[in-house]
Amino acid sequence: MLASITLYTTLKALHVLLAVLWVGGGLCLTILGLRAQGSKDPVRLAGIAKDAEWLGLRIFVPASLLLFFVGAGLLETDYGKALWGWGQTWIILAIVGFAISFIVGAAYLGPTAGKLGKVLDARGAEDAEAQALIRRILFVARIDSVLLLLIVADMVVKPGTATG
Repeated sequence: MLASITLYTTLKALHVLLAVLWVGGGLCLTILGLRAQGSKDPVRLAGIAKDAEWLGLRIFVPASLLLFFVGAGLLETDYGKALWGWGQTWIILAIVGFAISFIVGAAYLGPTAGKLGKVLDARGAEDAEAQALIRRILFVARIDSVLLLLIVADMVVKPGTATG
């Protein structure tokens, strides 16, 4: 028997798909950045950095914002209100983690990637400042990826609840 498709199940599916896009895409870029960093090829590394900036602005930011609002919508459905509510520990942890990641992206990763793009255009991938910016961006991106994976684990385990 097919499960009935409700607003809650539709929003939940969209929430998970957006999380996969944002978290998986960011993790993939982080891994590619680490591989490029290990190759000692500044041009390859610069190319990944430029791709990351493009994806960040056009894919990750919209996906992360939609993910947040869809998650809020989940909690506002009758089923979401009855089952979870806003005060659950795991929901608060997820919102705090989201806020940290979003602020880091908006306040550091985005502006630094923009600065890197200008340095790359002006001086090329081999420039020392460009390489230093790339290393810093990759370091922060690794930390952000770990944070996002912790949020995913939080969403699955749901600490503070009797049901996971």
